[in-house]
Amino acid sequence: MKQHPVFFEESEIYQEHFLGRDLRYPKLSIIETSSLCNLRCPMCPRTIDRSPSGSLFRNMKFELLERLETVFPKLDEVILSWIGEPLINKQLPEIIKFIKQFGPRVHVTTNAVLLTESRIHELIDSGLDSLAVSIDAADPETFAQIRVGTDLETVQNNVQLLNRIKKERGVDNPSIGIAFVAMAENIAELPEMVRLVAELETPSLSIDIVDDFTLTDDFRLDSQKTVGRQEEAREALRECIERAVLENVKLVFPSMRLFHELGEWPEGNPVDDRYFSMDYKPEQTAQMGFRKGCGVPWAHVVIGHDGNVHPCCISGTVLGNVYEQSFDEIWYGPTYTDFRRQLKSTDPPEECWNCRRTIWNGSRESSKLPSEIKVGQDEFYGLGWGPMAHDRFGRAFRPLDREATLFLAYGGEPVLTLELGPSKWVELEGTVYVNDQKLRQFKVFPGWHKLFFRLPRYSGSSVKVRIVTDTPKGQLIFKGASLRRLDRSLIEDRCKNLFWRTYNRIRVSLQGNPSSAETTES
Repeated sequence: MKQHPVFFEESEIYQEHFLGRDLRYPKLSIIETSSLCNLRCPMCPRTIDRSPSGSLFRNMKFELLERLETVFPKLDEVILSWIGEPLINKQLPEIIKFIKQFGPRVHVTTNAVLLTESRIHELIDSGLDSLAVSIDAADPETFAQIRVGTDLETVQNNVQLLNRIKKERGVDNPSIGIAFVAMAENIAELPEMVRLVAELETPSLSIDIVDDFTLTDDFRLDSQKTVGRQEEAREALRECIERAVLENVKLVFPSMRLFHELGEWPEGNPVDDRYFSMDYKPEQTAQMGFRKGCGVPWAHVVIGHDGNVHPCCISGTVLGNVYEQSFDEIWYGPTYTDFRRQLKSTDPPEECWNCRRTIWNGSRESSKLPSEIKVGQDEFYGLGWGPMAHDRFGRAFRPLDREATLFLAYGGEPVLTLELGPSKWVELEGTVYVNDQKLRQFKVFPGWHKLFFRLPRYSGSSVKVRIVTDTPKGQLIFKGASLRRLDRSLIEDRCKNLFWRTYNRIRVSLQGNPSSAETTES
């Protein structure tokens, strides 16, 4: 048998990072407050009795929250929606209040049919941070075909009622967004959806592609119908993007799959088609080193109404139950660890292999690990990174989610250089660790800056760099990192950085809060 190359993903330092002591608590938890629903949407797995949360439909018991009391303080966000309609659970306002006392942001996605005046007041009083309303068509007839059991006028009226009550009470929360699921039947209505969102005075429209919960032949046939209407769909997407600029509507695309299946990539962001294939054989992925680029089982957790813990929102796999074990025993336990280990391999679980939400990642041969990475060019990361974005000058960056890691080839270079900045016009403090040894703390001012760290000597051929944000409510953004030798170019960079650091400190003191730091000089 032909041997595949030696990939860095199989190294001890990489495996230990993703499967060992570096594993931290999830940042987000999806909790199913109800698996009941008042609609029968044809694209929903619940409608065809293939719900990943199980076939017994009921409301969550409050006792489940009490089992998670020690977990909530460690979370950033809780989403109280999964397969069912959360407003069916009459305890929802009390559930939100209970969770909010521990600190995380709380979000709900709803079909808005049950959004009455009294319920709106209860949701506002509960402290709910945000609410997404599912609207899958701008045309009433199309909407009725997709959202079976209600009509577009009812949903529009309820959203307008929510906005009116918020204005009367003088409150900002819950913030409201519209969620649109693109499929063959409705994708041509994307431009009209922007118009509708603007009319409803909601600031954002999230556009995702209909999910393959069931991996059935029927779904694949429906997906092919969408592909068969590509040109029409591409034109609708282009017009949607143009109209969103005019209407000041923010578009959110949770998945790259929509762009891939339409063959219409955002300018400057194409992705190799090889990474989207679901037809590879295990020996092919092993030879190429392809692994599914999914970080969900490390960052998120899904808990069903019955206490079952799932690795993600489209998985029926059960990794434990919070009524039978503590959350820590499940999260750090052998069942979860084995699932993560297989997902990180070139032969992931079948449900992950076929998942359309995530794509394959190319692997790095150990001998080709770089000593320098730049966002958008030659990236090789560990955990904790957000999606790539660009500042107004077109420079690519990635946000850190509290802390993040990266790997670099080490050949004795004594200086680590990081290009960082704050995401807002603020000062941020942080700490840098290399191979789990603390180097030192740092402070960054608005604008892009290079930070320089003197390294001790290491015996290995690679190093793990961990960047931690120490300032609450602040977010660092990252442009690049390198290991460098002491030479003239390094000295010149340090002098340039000193100038910009001083310049932006003066701007902070004189101008206060002009704009986002990611748009300033470097």
